[in-house]
Amino acid sequence: ATDTAGLSTTSGGIAVTATAPLVATSMRVSSVAIGFSGRSNANLVVTVSVVNNLGQAVAGATVGASVFRNGSATAYKTFSGTTGSAGTVTFTVKNVATGCYSAKVTRLASGSLTWDGTTPANITSPCK
Repeated sequence: ATDTAGLSTTSGGIAVTATAPLVATSMRVSSVAIGFSGRSNANLVVTVSVVNNLGQAVAGATVGASVFRNGSATAYKTFSGTTGSAGTVTFTVKNVATGCYSAKVTRLASGSLTWDGTTPANITSPCK
């Protein structure tokens, strides 16, 4: 090979393989955890975790969720919030009634990332 200054060299063949950088294109709800807090477990706490297709936390995602009580198809409470740097958002319902609770993510949006629309099974579905 000869460069523009007229210098040349020879060497054995070198193979170079270049791959495109990995780019996040989608996101998913990685977990939904439900528990109680406060005196006499008066408050219901729901934590939603969001990761991208590379397994990295998604900060700044808008999460909409509904909480259901005793298997009802009607939402007991609905929420909207934004994930922090760890990719989680926590919702709290104060002074909940006695019953068994579950949660479902109803909306997930973050820039150009797409969401598959599914919510994994709740880590816990506690009863009070």
